[in-house]
Amino acid sequence: MPSEVFRDASLALRRTARQIVLPSESLKDDHAKKRDDTVTRLPRATPMIQSTPDGIIISIRVIPRARRSGLAGTRGDALLVRLRAPPVEGAANIELVDVMATALHVPKRTVSIVAGDYSRQKRVRVSGIDAATAASRLGECAG
Repeated sequence: MPSEVFRDASLALRRTARQIVLPSESLKDDHAKKRDDTVTRLPRATPMIQSTPDGIIISIRVIPRARRSGLAGTRGDALLVRLRAPPVEGAANIELVDVMATALHVPKRTVSIVAGDYSRQKRVRVSGIDAATAASRLGECAG
């Protein structure tokens, strides 16, 4: 008798678990749309361009030793930038500053690397520009 009660409770729990679709689970589950047409993808929590009091900070993913330098779209929550320079002795970082200054139409002195000096994932600060202007200028370069 106790095993039957336990079995009935576990079946009821499984039925209710199938009906509940949390937003975090729906992003991972490719079959969520087949079960429920109202499931939509939520925007990510961290934006690619963040406003600061003196300018912006952009999340960037770098691909060094590329065939040519320039913006190449987005990857996850980061702007994808291809660089010809190798990641040796800061050559890629110098070229990244040059590419970002050219793309955003700002002087090189206003562009600085805040985090990720030795990583492909970087955060770059650009002073004297707002997020809307940066987004439009990056859209022109990438598109």
